[in-house]
Amino acid sequence: MTVASPLQGYVVMIVEADPTIGTMIAAALWEVGATVRGPYDAAEAAFTALRSLKRTDTGLIVLLDGDLEERISEVMARFLTNKGVKFILRTDAHLGDDAYFGNLDINFLSKTAKTPDIISAIQHIS
Repeated sequence: MTVASPLQGYVVMIVEADPTIGTMIAAALWEVGATVRGPYDAAEAAFTALRSLKRTDTGLIVLLDGDLEERISEVMARFLTNKGVKFILRTDAHLGDDAYFGNLDINFLSKTAKTPDIISAIQHIS
């Protein structure tokens, strides 16, 4: 009997400022069956990849570092929201009263979350 991988069929784009962490997350998600795009450690490269999305590209989930430079995380979160792309914001900052993120419907995940928590979060929002 073959057991399905937990993220088989999922496409996950990783945007992470720290290339080492991005690579570790990408490897962990790939090991459990996800198709991984990235990791992207530069906002411009991530935006270029996101701009190329077509309306037929469904099922993409973005794992977004909430600590990208100069409020890029907020700009990217708005871009993803406008495109209808599901995303998870990885941050340990308290953003409840943040004027920039306050009016967005965001799925949060702690930066210290382990692989099982990341897998669960991806499965939950799909």
